[in-house]
Amino acid sequence: LREQGTFERDWTWKRVQEEHVAYKKSDIGFLFYVYDYKFSGEHRVRLVFDGSRQSEDTYDETYAPAARQESVRLFHVVCVEESFGIGQYDVPQTFLKAFIDFVIFVHPPRGQAEFDGQLPKLRRALYGGKQSAYLWFKLMNEFILELGFVASVLDKCLYRRKDAILILYCDDLRIGASDGVLKDLHSAFFTKFGITTASGDRFLEMDTIYQRDR
Repeated sequence: LREQGTFERDWTWKRVQEEHVAYKKSDIGFLFYVYDYKFSGEHRVRLVFDGSRQSEDTYDETYAPAARQESVRLFHVVCVEESFGIGQYDVPQTFLKAFIDFVIFVHPPRGQAEFDGQLPKLRRALYGGKQSAYLWFKLMNEFILELGFVASVLDKCLYRRKDAILILYCDDLRIGASDGVLKDLHSAFFTKFGITTASGDRFLEMDTIYQRDR
């Protein structure tokens, strides 16, 4: 979180009153930890925003689309017909890639304030925030379109250009293309988002086998 510059950490309520006169105490958000056990066997902990108590004055747009199952099947059909290679990627620390769009101060988790009265100010979107998924999709969608892809009129998370096809589900994406194009696209996404590469044996909790040579 510190490496991503998620917070401005030197705020107090006194400073908030001086620099954001209209900001209300009821708009201050809350953070808590979520502990998770991944399918891969990893144990993870994530600091999240309590969206259930988020003030209506601190968000606007919230909708973010997710790929339909029919689109996932269509993606694979096209890859087979075109004999495309398939690359599967994940964006680490997904929502932190997007900057928050409202002024939001938060209470640190209990016992973790760096000084008395600390009220960190959000710079990046956090998991749990009402607008976080929207801000992430907006950022990723704009980048995909810059690469020359066009979103399907039937599914905003299914993209096509003349030499590749791409499907996006939040922070998981699969790209189908020839080996050379796939390498170039991987490089572009890695430079922008620091993507990691998955084995491709499992996608959206589905086991997949692709015998491309057949």
